[in-house]
Amino acid sequence: MSKCLKQKLAADSVIRKCDVWTAEWHQKQPELASQARNDDEFFRWVHYNNFLLWHTEDEARRQDVPDAYIVRCKRDIDIYNQQRNDGIEKIDRAIDRDLFEMQIVAPKELPSNSETPASIVDRLSILCLKIYHMREETLRTDVKDAHVQKAREKLAILFEQRNDLGKALDDLIDAIYSGKKRHKLYYQFKMYNDPETNQAIYKR
Repeated sequence: MSKCLKQKLAADSVIRKCDVWTAEWHQKQPELASQARNDDEFFRWVHYNNFLLWHTEDEARRQDVPDAYIVRCKRDIDIYNQQRNDGIEKIDRAIDRDLFEMQIVAPKELPSNSETPASIVDRLSILCLKIYHMREETLRTDVKDAHVQKAREKLAILFEQRNDLGKALDDLIDAIYSGKKRHKLYYQFKMYNDPETNQAIYKR
């Protein structure tokens, strides 16, 4: 399991899966469980919620629909964002379990990263979506050449950013699994999604 999880965290593996899922889901709605329950589903769950967020954010900016439609979009965005954050936390928890099983204990005086591996996975997921949609802009025939050229320039930058981020993930994973860096789980504690901590809700 340990080796398997570390392999799943490799940037090439994350990017390849996200690219495949993105292409598939634009053709057919995926069948997913209501939440991720094991290591194999965590990555897919995070990317799926980013996929839903991407398209719902687009819909929320339409001007040709009733206000009630926009409200529904905004509420869906809250749900997908919370589910995405839950998935990120589950990936980091899985890393914690993995390190415990491998008896890799980093001393507390070792530095920890301000961004966890799962947070980088999340950012790679979003970059894969950006690349997919920016590539679509380079293929449009209903716009001026300047639009296509600008999209090509942005696409090149996105590829470079994804490569840089992928290297950062690989370096961090290597440091954590070799005991050179401490893995620390950072909790989101989204107060506005909890009726017991959202003052606008519980004060009413």
